[in-house]
Amino acid sequence: MRKAATEVLGKIGDPRAVVSLIAALSDEDKEIRKSVVWGLVSLSHAMQMDDGKKQRILSVLS
Repeated sequence: MRKAATEVLGKIGDPRAVVSLIAALSDEDKEIRKSVVWGLVSLSHAMQMDDGKKQRILSVLS
């Protein structure tokens, strides 16, 4: 359910979803965190994101 929620938030394209997605980056489940990153990447197409934020998001995958 949480994974589906992160995917939907990313697909919606509403920048207000960023706060919820960033909060989910601390989820204990690695698959949820990966889904959150993809959701944030999807949102980045809908809004302008500075390089610093992009780097912090991508660092979660490593």
